[in-house]
Amino acid sequence: MVEEETGLVSKILEFPLPPDLTDLFLAAGWARPHLYLDPQVRAGISAFAVADKAQIAPGLHRLQNDLASGEWLKRYGHILGQTSYEAGYRFVVAR
Repeated sequence: MVEEETGLVSKILEFPLPPDLTDLFLAAGWARPHLYLDPQVRAGISAFAVADKAQIAPGLHRLQNDLASGEWLKRYGHILGQTSYEAGYRFVVAR
C-alpha cells in the first residue's frame, strides 16, 4: 500500500492479479492465455474491442500456434506457479 497525502487521494492500493480473476480485463488472462483466443472475451476487453481486427489477427495466430505447440508453456510456463501477477493496476481511494 502506498500512502498519498495530497489532494483528494487518501490511499493508492496495489492490485496484484490472481490467476483466476473473473473480471476479464486486459491483463486478467496472464495465467490463462487461451482466454484471449475467445472472441467473446476479447469483445469485453476495450483494448481488443476497439482494435483493428486485421492488426490483432497475426498476434492471435501466433498465440494459438504457441499454445498448441507448447512454445508458450516453454517460454512462459514459469509464471503459472505464481499466486499473483503485478500488472500495475491500482485502486485509488479518495476522501
